[in-house]
Amino acid sequence: MKKISYILIFILFFLIAGQTRAAMGPEYKECMQRGYQVASDKETDNWEALCVFPDGTKCLLDDFNNKKCGTNFFTEDYCVPEGTNVWDKEKCCNGLTPYIKPFVYGHTQCQKVTNFMIIRDWTIKIIYYPLNVFIIPLLVLIIIGLIVYKKKKT
Repeated sequence: MKKISYILIFILFFLIAGQTRAAMGPEYKECMQRGYQVASDKETDNWEALCVFPDGTKCLLDDFNNKKCGTNFFTEDYCVPEGTNVWDKEKCCNGLTPYIKPFVYGHTQCQKVTNFMIIRDWTIKIIYYPLNVFIIPLLVLIIIGLIVYKKKKT
């Protein structure tokens, strides 16, 4: 009985560990979508995030977002290139679509989405969705039941 509960816990961990969660805060949006680099201000104790421009100048993200500095880099006519995180879905360059893999929680990236990717994603959703909705909760209930059974037995 002890081996079965260990096996079920391992299976449950394996199924849950496959999910990825990675999201950036909206304060990175303007700097990253416009193609500028984000760096940390290591000179101060609070390690604030900076937007680094092509000429090497830097600006705090909040100041850049509020147009307090770097206004000459705050151009309105831009599009987000392939493989770059995108917050504003309509900002992808021509021929690119905001895309994120199924069951990955985070930011969409501008990608060339093919029919193969669409079919693959739907196949993954059809197979993996029932696993998440029905099998994982069932395994949790079985493990709880085994723990309760073991406690009552002793």
